[in-house]
Amino acid sequence: MTIRLKKWMLILFASIAVGGTAPAFAGGDLRPPETDPTPGVAETSFGASVGTSFGSLPLVFEQNAGQSHPSVRFVGRGAAFDAFLTDEGTTVVVGQSQRDRGSVIQIRPIHGRKSAVPTALEPLAGTTNYFLGNDPSQYVLDAKTFARVRYESVYPGIDMLFYGTQHELEYDLVVAPKADPRAIALELQGVDQLTVLPEGSLALHTPSGDIELRKPVAYQDIRGTRRGVDVRYKVLAKNRIGFRLGKYNVGYALVIDPILSISTNLWGASTGIALDSANNIYVVGYTSKSTLLPVAGGYQTQVAGDMDAYVAKLNPTATAAIYTTYLGARRSTTMGLAIAVDGAGSAFVTGTTNSAAFPITPGAFQSTGTNFVTKLNPAGNALAYSTYVSAPVAAMAVDAAGNAFMTGTSFGLATTPGAFQPTKLGSRAPYVAKLNANGSAMSYATYLGGSANDEGKSIAVDAAGNAYVMGTARSNDFPTKNAFRPSLSGPTDAFIAKLNASGTALVYSTYLGGTGEERGFGVAVDNVGQAIAVGWTQSVDFPVTPGAFQLRKGYQDSIIINAFVTKLNSAGNGLIYSSYLGGPWCFSPTVYSCFGFFGVDEGIDVATSVAVDAAGYVYVGGYATSTQFPLVDAFESVDPAGDDWHVPMVAKIAPGGDRVIFATVLGTKSQDAGLSQIVADTNGGAIAVGSVPYQPLFPLTPGAVLGNGSYMFKVAAGIYSTNIQSSLNPAGSAQPVTLTAYVSHPSPAGIVTFKEGATSLGTATVSNGTAAVSVTLPPGVHRITATNSADGKVSPAYFQIVSGQ
Repeated sequence: MTIRLKKWMLILFASIAVGGTAPAFAGGDLRPPETDPTPGVAETSFGASVGTSFGSLPLVFEQNAGQSHPSVRFVGRGAAFDAFLTDEGTTVVVGQSQRDRGSVIQIRPIHGRKSAVPTALEPLAGTTNYFLGNDPSQYVLDAKTFARVRYESVYPGIDMLFYGTQHELEYDLVVAPKADPRAIALELQGVDQLTVLPEGSLALHTPSGDIELRKPVAYQDIRGTRRGVDVRYKVLAKNRIGFRLGKYNVGYALVIDPILSISTNLWGASTGIALDSANNIYVVGYTSKSTLLPVAGGYQTQVAGDMDAYVAKLNPTATAAIYTTYLGARRSTTMGLAIAVDGAGSAFVTGTTNSAAFPITPGAFQSTGTNFVTKLNPAGNALAYSTYVSAPVAAMAVDAAGNAFMTGTSFGLATTPGAFQPTKLGSRAPYVAKLNANGSAMSYATYLGGSANDEGKSIAVDAAGNAYVMGTARSNDFPTKNAFRPSLSGPTDAFIAKLNASGTALVYSTYLGGTGEERGFGVAVDNVGQAIAVGWTQSVDFPVTPGAFQLRKGYQDSIIINAFVTKLNSAGNGLIYSSYLGGPWCFSPTVYSCFGFFGVDEGIDVATSVAVDAAGYVYVGGYATSTQFPLVDAFESVDPAGDDWHVPMVAKIAPGGDRVIFATVLGTKSQDAGLSQIVADTNGGAIAVGSVPYQPLFPLTPGAVLGNGSYMFKVAAGIYSTNIQSSLNPAGSAQPVTLTAYVSHPSPAGIVTFKEGATSLGTATVSNGTAAVSVTLPPGVHRITATNSADGKVSPAYFQIVSGQ
């Protein structure tokens, strides 16, 4: 059998010569097998694993106070593994149950210090107690707990640091300046053989099955641009590994890459996703098969028609369904197309049906039609209300009072008295509508468009009840107000409009585009009323702002389409930032090597959805076709044989729009998959859903809910929420340097303390994701860390070098 273990990330922060630090590299992805472990506690040095999945909760290291073998210093218990840290190294027990001993792997640094006493870092508030048997004298009380454990100087100048989550045991190798990473040799006892696979991953063959470590990844962050560094596993002996690094610039610091923490197939076509305050995941879509996980109490437990809409509420780790239900009627086709969730955990679903028997509740706003809005109660086992509406719904949002806001494109709409635009000018037009909290009436319904068939695609709502609408404008008489761009710039532009809470007037409305064509697909609004808009642009003169992360299209030709990411100020008449996001497809300066057909709204690199967190980080979802799509901390790259096949793309943008935190695609197969919607959780992770016509796009994470025909993945924030960069490294004697901490934790505030050892070098308040201090240091190598008060987590060490006299 083959056991795929979840995440084992190996990071190297290294320097070979005076001049700074060298590349980090992420080692294998250890994936725990799907087992049925029994809850319990370890009584011996390599005992039973705790058998409950705790998702993304941090891994806790317990001080050994008698609950384990005397040689063990610390014990870390994950959902499907136990780790035992001794002076000689670390033993990991994976996938153990009452029926199966699982895999036992011992990690020993070879040719280093024979004994390195592990020390605990980052004390936690909780303690652990063991009440075993009937003898109180054998009880273990108040064992202290910690977030990290460090082995110092396992090799000269090289530390080893362990940490993780309940699903992920991770370690760093921190290599100081002048230390040699070639000294690293790890012996993996309990492994019969090591095999480097063709794609670069490493197979560990054990008596209990195979364990696969993903291909290592290395990169550097140089002046805001991530540059890859070649790194490969090097098998040193039967059960020993090292790493082979390519060329790199020793003068720049490094950051950890993001983690693929959820990856799963879902059911049928997945069209929308939403989260509640506890990060539970709500998915909507449609399917022709009764394959949803059977959870007791769902409103409708079987497919009723030829195709039904479905709603599934999953736990935050996607390892269990809290409820699942179908929505449909006999001999009919019903599709779920969008979803939103209110503060009480009620799911609002919209879609289409061709059945007159679709479930409609008494007192509903409209009792006949083909477009529906249905609100489920928080348990998912009853309808709070269900009603038809008169126009197709492309997107939906819900305010704090439970009102449902909708947009789309309509040929005919019953507008309300006092509506901003009571009649349409073209044959069809965007609309904005607000359905009251009990689904019995429209608070307002209005058109929003000109005379040339504009389209509404996305909607968001702020705390004051203002609606933000995004779409595509073809009309030169589209209604504008306080506009950043008051006139149509090309054949089509994107548009962004803000409507007041009563639907009677525009707060602002603006075109957004250059002399080529644009499409607007997604909008989000931050906590100060600034709208973030995404879509695609053909224009070489799309409005971008100085300092944006990508100032030019991937190739300056009108045939090339890139995504755009634009943040407007709260008045709508100016840009906070605006940037391209995309590559040159298969272009080079003299060669055009691609051939493909794209639909009228399709493009090469396209942003289809956007979300924003409390700190202002923006999460963009879409798809990429360019073989040179600009990747940052990427899991995978676009298939070099691309053409018009495209794969899902997700990117995280810093609050100022000047940096990409990560940008990755998932799926190297040529199979043409799109991304329907992206949302951001409260921990800085991005979760997306979409559909794929063939086999899975990427490796599935263990224990995730499995279906067929669509996908969901989560790209979580890296383990380091704070990272340091220096303005000058090395610096001259008595030369001031600015130390900048880049903070990716979703807290909007915090104070960063910079330290060398226990000595404080200064503090600075986080603003737009950064905090900086100016320091003058004496000659030598200075090991500097930064801690943000918002989460208390310590950055990886940054080595600042100051030359002598």
